[in-house]
Amino acid sequence: MKIGIFGGSFDPPHMGHFWVCRNAIEGYVLDKLFIVPNTVSPFKKEKTVEKYHTWYMTDILAHEVGGIIDDQEMLRPEPSYTWDTILNFRGRFPNDDLYLIVGQDCLNEITGWYRIDDILATIDKIIVIPRIGEINHVNDLPREKLKIAKPSFVQISSTELRLRLKKGKIITGLIPDKVLNYIHNNHLYL
Repeated sequence: MKIGIFGGSFDPPHMGHFWVCRNAIEGYVLDKLFIVPNTVSPFKKEKTVEKYHTWYMTDILAHEVGGIIDDQEMLRPEPSYTWDTILNFRGRFPNDDLYLIVGQDCLNEITGWYRIDDILATIDKIIVIPRIGEINHVNDLPREKLKIAKPSFVQISSTELRLRLKKGKIITGLIPDKVLNYIHNNHLYL
């Protein structure tokens, strides 16, 4: 089987995440896509909402795209490392192909990841979802491990969305409707 692993802060999940997931499932014919929210990444500041809100919003995203939420990183002590997640998936799927899905922002930091050489030795491919016109920093990674996907046509970040929500700006179409309803119903990002 082809197993996709897409991790992130999902603070909040947005249409960029949605299309990354759909592109990965359809473009690489993944049998399963696990969406793995973290609490605090080693590369980011602390979360802006309680982790149970992140879990619920990411679960909504997972259902919308036909993926499966995996909460292992939320259950670990902070910070959470991709290596531990990959090791867990390799233990659960010892004979399957593991595809780590990363956006351009992660690719720019990937050579600084904890145990990156072990990650590269353990997974089968990294699917990179670039931003339009921004593919770079692949020279340090083995080309045979990389698959460059079509760029996401939704060019938005969670940081920008949090600012728009805080200012009361319209974000219709930038966040999946059910996630947006959850945000409004729980008064998040105000």
